[in-house]
Amino acid sequence: MISNTPIKMQVVIHDNEVDENTLEQATIRLMNELREIDGTEVERVLELSESLTKGDNFTVGLLLLATLPTTLPAVVNLLQYWTGDRRKISVETANGVKVEFIPSKLYSEKEVLSLIESLSGGDSSQINAG
Repeated sequence: MISNTPIKMQVVIHDNEVDENTLEQATIRLMNELREIDGTEVERVLELSESLTKGDNFTVGLLLLATLPTTLPAVVNLLQYWTGDRRKISVETANGVKVEFIPSKLYSEKEVLSLIESLSGGDSSQINAG
């Protein structure tokens, strides 16, 4: 049974073929698209630095996401779409479930349902889409 408790996770975009500025812009676009999904909250991760004197310094490619289990299908579909033809997106929940979305593997409907159950049910196994 899927609970109604928000699922907290880190979402990381990996793309070795672009510079830091391009990855930063992609991170902001993904954050904005995730925020359009009802029941989902997204925020940037601040990078703590001793040399930080003023302003916010964000970790490029890293977001914190909290979503309701009922919105997970929309989140999974968006993250699959976001891999494009070269990006990898890593997700790790607070309870240790890890998922990687890669361009060469799209989840089937059955796999999405299994993934949702794992992410929301506390299963600490690792799911690799590759």
